[in-house]
Amino acid sequence: MQITKLDEYWRVNDFPTQFSNEIYVSEKTAFYFSYRSVFSLKYVAKGEELYHVGGQERRIPAGGYLLVNDGQDVVSLPHPYSEQAMSVFLENGLLADVHRTWTETANGLADDPFSTGNAPCFFEHIYRQPDDALGLFLGRLRQRMTQQKDLTGENNLELFFEIAEQVISSQITVFQQIARIASVQKTTREELYRRVSVGRDYLADNIHRPVSLHEVARQACLSPYHFHRTFQQVFGCSPLRFLKAKKMEKARQMLRAGHCSVSEVGFSLGYPDLFSFSKDFKKWEGLPPSKWE
Repeated sequence: MQITKLDEYWRVNDFPTQFSNEIYVSEKTAFYFSYRSVFSLKYVAKGEELYHVGGQERRIPAGGYLLVNDGQDVVSLPHPYSEQAMSVFLENGLLADVHRTWTETANGLADDPFSTGNAPCFFEHIYRQPDDALGLFLGRLRQRMTQQKDLTGENNLELFFEIAEQVISSQITVFQQIARIASVQKTTREELYRRVSVGRDYLADNIHRPVSLHEVARQACLSPYHFHRTFQQVFGCSPLRFLKAKKMEKARQMLRAGHCSVSEVGFSLGYPDLFSFSKDFKKWEGLPPSKWE
């Protein structure tokens, strides 16, 4: 179990031939490095990182993270915008132990205490919602790691248990969402989940302007009704209600900061005039934006 800070003096040959329970915290470092991965998390705090995983390009933006399952061929590609990132590796045995403890009954655990069970297979995806619980945890973890001056060789089994718990908790939610999709085939459900997640990210990226259902459905490669129906099944609200919630969340933040007038807040969120913004805000929050503190 090792936690390591990477700097400009690190070279590819310094990495192990086989990863175990390890954390690498990097800042303005870029490597061309190919390896067969154990389960890993790739988190980007600032900038962008580029990987090839299983032959597919995966570009991770700031605030996002990628889950990589055990046994995947991974290539870390040098990227000029890789500024602040973190890679976490977890052994199958540790993941299997934590997963079994979470999912097995108390009687089963007591009757067979030394069985670790099988390591779970997670949903490989780039997760980038700002309110994602695992993403927030990884952000705090990286900040905690950077505040310590020397991490080389540090052992911390409890920390890796905590990471595994966070991952499993997050993935339980993801697979529950996937299971809500009305399709018989598992592969179809997973593909639809990927597509509506693309649409959700597109909505979150475009709170500064009006977005139509047809526009976001096109980004998700689904028909408007199919996207609307599947989005509602997965996330429990309509796409446009999700967009409105994101706009109101941003409006509250801006009003609380006090750097912009009510009109400026409304215009920055794509409202054509003060009246439209005030009407929406009051309907959503129960009071006009001028009264928000």
